[in-house]
Amino acid sequence: MSEFIDELTQRVKETIDVVSKKADEVITIQGLKSQKRNAKRAIKNEYVELGKLVFARYQKGEALDEEAMAHCEQINDQMNFIEQIDEDIINIQLKDDIDLDEDFDDEDDVDESDPESEECADGCEDEESEAEEVESSEETDKESENA
Repeated sequence: MSEFIDELTQRVKETIDVVSKKADEVITIQGLKSQKRNAKRAIKNEYVELGKLVFARYQKGEALDEEAMAHCEQINDQMNFIEQIDEDIINIQLKDDIDLDEDFDDEDDVDESDPESEECADGCEDEESEAEEVESSEETDKESENA
C-alpha cells in the first residue's frame, strides 16, 4: 500500500508541475498579447498623427500625390458636412416659434361655401375639440419628459 501512496504522490506532484508550467505559459502569453495590443494602439496613433501632418499640408495647398489628395478631399468633405449638420442643429434649437397649427392649417381648411363641407357641420366642433385635447395632452407629455 505504501507503494501505491508513493506512486499517487509522485503523479500528483507531476500534475501540479504541469499545471504550474501551463499557468506560467498562459500568464506569459497574456502579457505578450497585452504588449502586442499596446504596440498596435501606438501604431494607430502614429497613423493618425501622420494623417494630421499630411492633411495640414493639404490645407496649406502643398503638393500631395493623387492618393493622399483624394483622402484629404474626402476628409475635407466630411468636415464640411459636419459643419452643415452643426448649423442645422443650431438653427433648429434657435427656432423658438414652432407653430404646429400653422403647418397643418392648409390641409384642414374647409371651404364653408362648399356644399360638401356642410356635411361636417354637426361633428366638426367635436372633432376640433378632440384634436385640441390630444394636442394639449401631447404638450403635457413633452413637458413631463423634459422635467
